[in-house]
Amino acid sequence: MIGAGKLDRKVTIQRLATSGTTGPEIVTYPNFVNSNLSQWLIPEITGTPVATKTWNSEEFMRITVVTPQGTGANLYATFGQTLDKTYRLSMRVRGQTSGGNNQGSTFYQIGDAVLTPSETIKNPALTTDWQDYEFVITTTASIFKLYTTAATPGDKIDFDSISLKENGTHDAFGQSTLAWEDVATVPCRKKDMLSSSSQEVEVADQPQTKTVSEFTIRYRSGLTGTERLSFEGEIYELVRIAERGRKRYQMIIAFALDSTILD
Repeated sequence: MIGAGKLDRKVTIQRLATSGTTGPEIVTYPNFVNSNLSQWLIPEITGTPVATKTWNSEEFMRITVVTPQGTGANLYATFGQTLDKTYRLSMRVRGQTSGGNNQGSTFYQIGDAVLTPSETIKNPALTTDWQDYEFVITTTASIFKLYTTAATPGDKIDFDSISLKENGTHDAFGQSTLAWEDVATVPCRKKDMLSSSSQEVEVADQPQTKTVSEFTIRYRSGLTGTERLSFEGEIYELVRIAERGRKRYQMIIAFALDSTILD
């Protein structure tokens, strides 16, 4: 049994800021007000596009899957954005199968790498209803990808809007930085996992050995797993959240971002 008196340390929950300074719009027609879709490209397999793109007079772009590349529905652009800077991507999207059901996948690759929880603000499963999506990512390649986790021939992914703007504040060298804001500072108990205080976890879809800790806090609604923790000068990225004691406590498994990767 966990006693409240044992939560004798403090941890700060942080979340990516949903507002703040952003740069100019990079997408030429972010709201698809006309039929010019030339900025958006479809990958090809042996010269054949894996999907088709069409403009609807209700002002949205539709991607219809022909042959999935890998597992998902794929779309990309070459914006000419400055590399190694941080950008905020906001979209309004819906998705359906050939039978008119919810398409069901999420976005798994935005920009040039697989998404991490700290880059994801909103990423619900695609349904036949319009939903908002939001990500904050740092680009390191000229190609900017929008890839879903899964797709089958005949799936339709509709984009009502796609906005990309440089995000956040800048350091002394002019590089953009992620804008994190404190949500709350709460009592906690911290326990390092395993005797060596390290454990193999998935980082960017690759197994790596990182310093992993378990934080116990009183139950707090609204945590999504996209937050991070600030504890005694170190930043921790969340791995998972588990409820304990009928919404009395939450166990947060997280790894220190600056921990050494062990061979």
